[in-house]
Amino acid sequence: MVDTAQPGQPESNKHTQSLLVRGTINGSLAKDMVLGPLVVAFAVQVLGYSNGQISWFLSLIPLIVLVRYPFLDTIRTYPRIDVVKLSRYFQASCLIALLVLPLDWITVPVLFALAVWFIFGNEFLQNAVWMNLVAEVTSHQDRGRFLGRLRTWKQATNMAFSVVAFFIVGDHLSRGEHRVLLLIVIALLINSLIWYRSVPATPPPADIGTYSGRKQFWPILRRHPMMRRPLVLTFAIAVLQWPILIVYVVGSLNLPANLLMLTVSCSMLGSIVSEYVWGISADRLGIRRLFQVYFFGSLLISPLIFLWSDYGMIQTGSQSWFISTIALLIFYFATGVLNAGHQMAMSMYRAQFLDQQSGFHALNVLTAVNQLFVAALTGIGGIILVVLAEPTQVTDVFRVVTVVIMTATIVFGLWVTHGIRPHHAADKKRLSGNDGLIGLTSPKRGEQ
Repeated sequence: MVDTAQPGQPESNKHTQSLLVRGTINGSLAKDMVLGPLVVAFAVQVLGYSNGQISWFLSLIPLIVLVRYPFLDTIRTYPRIDVVKLSRYFQASCLIALLVLPLDWITVPVLFALAVWFIFGNEFLQNAVWMNLVAEVTSHQDRGRFLGRLRTWKQATNMAFSVVAFFIVGDHLSRGEHRVLLLIVIALLINSLIWYRSVPATPPPADIGTYSGRKQFWPILRRHPMMRRPLVLTFAIAVLQWPILIVYVVGSLNLPANLLMLTVSCSMLGSIVSEYVWGISADRLGIRRLFQVYFFGSLLISPLIFLWSDYGMIQTGSQSWFISTIALLIFYFATGVLNAGHQMAMSMYRAQFLDQQSGFHALNVLTAVNQLFVAALTGIGGIILVVLAEPTQVTDVFRVVTVVIMTATIVFGLWVTHGIRPHHAADKKRLSGNDGLIGLTSPKRGEQ
């Protein structure tokens, strides 16, 4: 990782950015072990959970974020990097518990309690301040490049982990294999803490301290510009992520654990090869174009879902196995590319609102509302999955419903994206005058 200063970028910011990159290479691996694909594999293949049990587990957990708001006035008074470091301790303690607890102790309530503990560290602490920390060490001119560099290295580590996991894990994840993966992620969290120790603990701006979020939840929800188009786009993207899809692939299509690791690798590879390009594109082309590419790309790859086979019904190495596996890997590679684009665009879009005094609270209200939406979405997806995908003879109905939902969401997302107003020169060259979309825009000052 070579430090590369941008023109006009303070040397201190350049150094801090480099430290953040080095300290963030653990990526989303800790979350994957507790709330993502790896916990699905652990729950289904090691603990023996049903599709219904893991679906409700994944749908209820996001609701914990709803009680974060009262803590924000306290959290925002501390240096952002100190809050992020504390979150690492919470994440590591959760993984250590999964490592040392006997298997018969990890019941549904225990796994739920560990997930709640993890959510506190990840959502109440880290994600409550992360975008503010990014805005603190970047400017509008170099933010896209910084995020591209940070995410490239982060995803490179994620991919290396998934490749290692592919060779470690067999067709079914075992307890011993799961423990090896836990140890790797714990080591990455320790590495993160080592680098973050050198990041300056800069106090939040003085004017932030004069704003109190008490009794502001509903006013922010009703009137803040972040609760308009940015929130609607967040909902649309959440639908396209279709969180129940991974449960379907592992639980209904019986995807072997080693192939699950390979799909994760492909997703990471897609992100790695595109992150820096997305960063440059965001700075040069504007976020509106990035959102459009994301939605059009999602439309193109959605039919690949129909090529996936039930791995419990086909022979390894057969023609059906190869067609299904290639379609699966292409889908997840393209998903990795597209996710990198929408994450870049969304991060920069939300950052436009953080200069306002209420920006910190508004971002967290948006996150809480989105988590409520994701919880409902996962619950509804779980019901659809149990009703449509359990009987083998009607498995394709679940896929049809999935593609129909995705297509409708893509059309809606393109319509919403069309009205993004210009923020920097790249956008202003493409947009002029009225940005349209009556009902999603507002003449109030500060809306983007």
